[in-house]
Amino acid sequence: MWQVTELIPYIPANIENKAPRLFFALYYKAADGAFKKADQTWRDEVKKRYNFSVARDEFFERQVMSEDSFKTAWNDLCATAIRGGFEVWAGNILTHASKDMGGDDGLEFSRSDAEDGTLKHSEIVALKKLPWAKNGFLILSGCNTGLSKERKWIPAHSFALAQRVSTVGQAGYAYFSKEWNDYQKTSESDSKMCLWAYDRGKNTATLIFGSGRRVAGIVFKV
Repeated sequence: MWQVTELIPYIPANIENKAPRLFFALYYKAADGAFKKADQTWRDEVKKRYNFSVARDEFFERQVMSEDSFKTAWNDLCATAIRGGFEVWAGNILTHASKDMGGDDGLEFSRSDAEDGTLKHSEIVALKKLPWAKNGFLILSGCNTGLSKERKWIPAHSFALAQRVSTVGQAGYAYFSKEWNDYQKTSESDSKMCLWAYDRGKNTATLIFGSGRRVAGIVFKV
């Protein structure tokens, strides 16, 4: 089900990895729990696809709501990887993102008196570099994370630049869907869902009609 086929040409094949593997997901805390469900769906699919070993491998996941909690989670992730001698194979950041006028938009979190709620380019490139595997990759599931638009910079490119890892961002607005390849509306009773850009809604010229097909993400490799 869950395969980002557009990443395949960017991932080296026949790489011998001897270190234990670490996979991760950082997801936004929302009242309806949709981001958490998308995280769990991706986690389960990754474990199945990569023959996850409970004895050897590690899956790090953390719920985040503010910029500070995201940065803390990232630091904890880095510490876990280094302490356990892991190589990071795959990561997914499931959050809101913006591309409004002004150029300082980015990954979006809850605002507070101390924070504006936006993780900008300067903050992304300042994050600690993770010990990525040579065939590792990062997914940004938030809206328009593979596009510049009014931002004048691209979140997926910023992560690729700082982390030196193949990074895929969204080529449009992201929607929660019951199916991976074709959009299907979700409900609160659904336990599994995907977060990706689909050919529908704000991603169409009419803002209504579209094929509903999954829109290929935009991959950055530095």
